[in-house]
Amino acid sequence: MSQRSKPDFTFKVLGPPQVEKANGSPVGRLSPSSAALLAYLSLQRKPVARDHLASLFWPRAETSKARHSLRQLLSRIRARLPGLIVASGEQAGVDRSMIEVDVHQFEREIRERRIQSALGLWRGHFMEGWTWPESWELEDWIERERTRLDRLLEAAVAEAAEGLLAANRSGDSSKLLSQAISALPNSEGLILLQARALAASGYRPEAESVLVGADLDEEGQGFQDTLEEIRNGNGTQVPAPPEPEVPVPPEPEVPEGADGLGDSPDEPHTTGELTPEKTAAAPHRSWFRRNGVWVSLFAAAMAVVAFLGFDGEGGSPPVVGLHVPPVEIWFCSHREEEYAFRMDENGDNKFSLTREPGCPVIPVNGGEKAITFRSFADGAYVGQLIDGHFQPIAGPFLGMGSSWPKRQAGPLDGNISPDGRTMVVALELQPDGLDTSALPRFPDGIGNFDPHSVLDLFLVDLEDGSRRRLTHDAARDYEPRFLPDGSGVLWGSQRDGPGDLYFMELESGEIDRLTFGTLPARDPSVQGMWVAYHRGWGDGAEEGDQDLFLLDLATRTERRLTENDWNDTGPELSHDGRMICWTAKTEGHWEAEIMAMDLETGDIWHVSDMPGREDYCQWHPSAPVVFFQVWGTGKQEIYRSGWGARGPAVNLSRHVNDDHAPVVMGVG
Repeated sequence: MSQRSKPDFTFKVLGPPQVEKANGSPVGRLSPSSAALLAYLSLQRKPVARDHLASLFWPRAETSKARHSLRQLLSRIRARLPGLIVASGEQAGVDRSMIEVDVHQFEREIRERRIQSALGLWRGHFMEGWTWPESWELEDWIERERTRLDRLLEAAVAEAAEGLLAANRSGDSSKLLSQAISALPNSEGLILLQARALAASGYRPEAESVLVGADLDEEGQGFQDTLEEIRNGNGTQVPAPPEPEVPVPPEPEVPEGADGLGDSPDEPHTTGELTPEKTAAAPHRSWFRRNGVWVSLFAAAMAVVAFLGFDGEGGSPPVVGLHVPPVEIWFCSHREEEYAFRMDENGDNKFSLTREPGCPVIPVNGGEKAITFRSFADGAYVGQLIDGHFQPIAGPFLGMGSSWPKRQAGPLDGNISPDGRTMVVALELQPDGLDTSALPRFPDGIGNFDPHSVLDLFLVDLEDGSRRRLTHDAARDYEPRFLPDGSGVLWGSQRDGPGDLYFMELESGEIDRLTFGTLPARDPSVQGMWVAYHRGWGDGAEEGDQDLFLLDLATRTERRLTENDWNDTGPELSHDGRMICWTAKTEGHWEAEIMAMDLETGDIWHVSDMPGREDYCQWHPSAPVVFFQVWGTGKQEIYRSGWGARGPAVNLSRHVNDDHAPVVMGVG
């Protein structure tokens, strides 16, 4: 089709969706389904598979009925907007030369720093007033776009307003902020900045009135710092933020025959991973960073990503100007049946990894391979995820436990090697006539094992399924962990008492006892030459009988980390070995919090303090950020701490059904 000087249609989705003809006259009100389909197709870079659209809009319908509904909907749009829909074979899209979307224009204005023009395009939140209860995936996509665009505007305005303040143009800054706050009335960061702009213009009573009259957390650090600056007459000068370095983004690779949306209906039109800056900022900090308003810091990070890396036409540019690589969280979900899902560190871009019920899934080698666990009538199997389907590797195992190893959570007492080639697993064996009555009490919470069972360690080759037995005795060997370099295995064993830590060098097979205690050693976490673990019995024990310890593998010296009235369990070392998080059970098994400690200073803080139980903490690979699971809302949900580990916890699940068994994997 030849290039037109002016598109036939303008599609406005910033606010209630509406379509206008080239002369500005409205086409008329679109149905919710027509508006959503047109928005979805208009914001994609290429045509979309019909099966994908059918399952996205009508996930509960049979495939034939969903495709029929899609055909009818496309026909209705064709009748209202002739020539716009382009369909060929199994794909459908729009003729991009015939339609202009206000989102694309808005993003161009932001990218080119024309903030006033961007505000002029803002009629409200993305697809305001729209809903489609038949599909949570579609509603989730709408909500992600809505949040992204809100934050993009907020961050761009904040940057422009700070620049005006730095140039001693506080009046212009205040006017800009007034416009933006009318568009985003709930933006704490913009309200705080507006108060500072008024104070810098000499209107201190008005500035204080803005703070007191807004619905802000008056106990929050940002509020208190701003109020103090206003009353003291400080903060009238703001240094301009430094220009970030912008690397040239690589062209994304699209597999042959792919529709550009991945394997799931929940992976449409993303604009890059959202990652914050590290706590240690550049010497010249903006007021937002200096005063610790975490919402605004997050928005500023998004702005760098969005208008320095986004091309205005869809797609997923890399993160630029930021120092913290993004992560993915792979997890189990009961959205329909139990499936494996993945999402980014903000809870966005959720989509299913499996095409049939089954979970959990553990990413290996940066997600190039995925190991899964499934139970069948004849026993449990270890397998690989191929095109979303379970392919058995090894099994059946008749006695697999159900503990939850850190970073590789799953119904298996095992651990995958750093190179992804083997798995070490504790298998329950029949005692074969051995007298197990003398074995110590089995540590509670290890797994659903027969109290008279024997456990031995095996190496399982994840390519051919072959097994190599590592231990062979009338005891229980449990919770094996590979060393970070894969050269050896560390585990707990009851061979010489209630439970201590042992180590085996895989090349020689030599076994070495590492600890000597009167209570069982549990939950080892290994980083470098450090091992964190807890000692004590499981649930139901007296308060305070479980505490954390840190073992130096080089010197075999042990350091006690906690000693209090709580049960401290499930320790997890950060990847640099400098911090540790754990579960502190304050009032029995179902009341627990996530705590963290700086191992160099001994400083301890609450990562979370919510009703119910928080558990299974995991660190971000390169930032002081903790991911964990919450059981206190009548369902299981996955949360993330604030950036810096001490900010407010963020709910990543945002769904009515259970999400659990998170596995955090770096992708940058």
